Amino acid sequence: METTTQQKHEIRIFKNPATPPAIASKPNPAAEILAPFAETCPIANAICSDIPVRAYEMDELTKTVNSLVVQLVADCGSRTTTPQDIAYISQRLLRKLIKDYKHITPKEIRIAFENGIEGDYGEFFGVNLKTCLDFIKGYCKKRGETISKALLQRDVERIKRENEIWEQNRFKTAGVFKKI
Repeated sequence: METTTQQKHEIRIFKNPATPPAIASKPNPAAEILAPFAETCPIANAICSDIPVRAYEMDELTKTVNSLVVQLVADCGSRTTTPQDIAYISQRLLRKLIKDYKHITPKEIRIAFENGIEGDYGEFFGVNLKTCLDFIKGYCKKRGETISKALLQRDVERIKRENEIWEQNRFKTAGVFKKI
């Protein structure tokens, strides 16, 4: 199912939603905040170029999560993980995502797994549910920092604009006082 970014952020009718439609159809506030940074920041790009887990239909989300776990196993070079293990991890991870991480996108999960394998979120002890969740928790911490920096940058820019307006108005009113 190939859709454009604009279509992904529109409200749509869900056949089999991962979360209730009232929750699934809410806009992604992180995407609005990080849009100006999407080209320079991989986290911002992942947030802005995909929809959150909550907005996926269950069948599509199940396939996506399974694919992410298969990619994780392949990236790790794990030869002991069986198809049954992958199915189990995928189903458990899917439930946890819907329950606790419905705000992140599948692209973000992929980044979390890639960074986790590289050791960004602690030691790697093989592919299992705990490892997947540790990677996602570590990523979410970094995600929060990225959003905080974007909010701070937005506030700094707003304050600069307000100061410029204030300075312009101050000089205009200063001219009025001199004429009196």
